[in-house]
Amino acid sequence: MKTLPTQAFRHRTLILLLVLLPLFGNAASIWFNADPTLQLSLIGVGLRGGVYAGPPGWIDPSAAYITQPLGFLAASDWLHGIIPWWNPYAGVGMPLAAEMQTEAFFLPFVFLLHFKAGWLWLRIVLQAMCGVFLYGFLAEIGLARRAAFLGAALFEFTPEFFLCPSAPIAPLPFLPLLLLGIERAAVASAGERRGGWSLIVIACAYSFYAGNPEVAYFDGMLAGLWAIWRWFGLAWPQRLRFTLKLCAGLLVAICLSAPLLIPAAMYTAKAYVGLHDGVFALVHMPLQMLPLQLFPQALGFMGFRCPRR
Repeated sequence: MKTLPTQAFRHRTLILLLVLLPLFGNAASIWFNADPTLQLSLIGVGLRGGVYAGPPGWIDPSAAYITQPLGFLAASDWLHGIIPWWNPYAGVGMPLAAEMQTEAFFLPFVFLLHFKAGWLWLRIVLQAMCGVFLYGFLAEIGLARRAAFLGAALFEFTPEFFLCPSAPIAPLPFLPLLLLGIERAAVASAGERRGGWSLIVIACAYSFYAGNPEVAYFDGMLAGLWAIWRWFGLAWPQRLRFTLKLCAGLLVAICLSAPLLIPAAMYTAKAYVGLHDGVFALVHMPLQMLPLQLFPQALGFMGFRCPRR
């Protein structure tokens, strides 16, 4: 029979591997120049086509126009003791934090965007968090270590990280963390114990501060289905306790999110949402982009290459 220290050591080893996997997966982007502002904002010169003609590993140019430059502005504001409420460089100025996609309040992760390849390091950190949190959830519900590791590793390399490495990737790690929080709340309710809902607060609040409420909404739908399934698996007295834990977690998370939730709601009510009012429903992926669905890593840096000096 395996001893508890041996089991803990194996868990730590697999978690360490999950942390290192994104570094190996993004090695090409780390080594080569993968600055989206250089490649997609039309300010670069002398760029040559790569082995496969197409964009450098993504279909959404928001990483070049929003995530990296405005994230850099938000990080710089924080480092100078300024709360990044306002962007003075857009016309006569416009809200910065309330715009959401800037991830201005996504602390401490927004500080990574202060660096030249900040969007890349942010992606690596988020991938590692996805793997660690999902491993914890899968282990919590009783999967074997190898199965939990495989599921977590696959989630780390979901195509979303390579096709749209901008605001939509930020809430992804907090889905498995939210599921883990729901599971622990259910277990605590079944055992008639206090607490067990703290992870729900952290996951829900960070899902909103991550800066893409659309992804957080879909994450919440899946988490809601899991909560309903766990609710029906409890006895009647335990269901009330479980419901109270869920409500308490959501209420505290909303209160913690209020500094960004209120400005974002006010700004959205007055903002021009552009093509998001229905035109994007007609957008389709061109045929030359199809290989990215199967080999997002292999094509990560082949779209453009900088000339050697």
